[in-house]
Amino acid sequence: MIIIDELPFKTVEQEGFCDLVNMLQPQFQIPSRTTITNDRLEIYKLEVEKLKKQRVSLTADLWTSRQNLSYMCLTAHFIDKDWTIHKRIINFCPISGHSSEIIGKYGIDNVFTVIVDNASSNDLCIRYLKRRLNAWKHSVLDSQHLHMRCYAHILSLVVKEGLKDVDTSIA
Repeated sequence: MIIIDELPFKTVEQEGFCDLVNMLQPQFQIPSRTTITNDRLEIYKLEVEKLKKQRVSLTADLWTSRQNLSYMCLTAHFIDKDWTIHKRIINFCPISGHSSEIIGKYGIDNVFTVIVDNASSNDLCIRYLKRRLNAWKHSVLDSQHLHMRCYAHILSLVVKEGLKDVDTSIA
């Protein structure tokens, strides 16, 4: 419940939550937030190991906040044996360096494609990943089709450029 509903771990220590659990099952021992934290880390490690066995496509979304801080969300997408599409956020973090170093540190070597926007820094990221995947001999078609440009980003750029021509009419 804590993880699925994205509640703070301290929820298990709050009076209302404890009263509810005791009313539902008085014999249940509520775990501490430290226990929940440790359990969450174990679940995360198991999920990462399962993910490493999948062939995935990665999307990396990078942006800069109004405070001029850079962030990245790295997501893995895959289809299981029952043809169900899955999405796992691998990391959401502030970044200071190149995204290639961050993407490369996860040890996911069965990558079909990497979808990123059209920023030139992403070209460096893709070159780094191509070298790494080819060295591990886990690439598909020698990583020729590894880099996929984000169509939503391209469409956004086209619309913004088109709106420049009618800017005064809209205003």
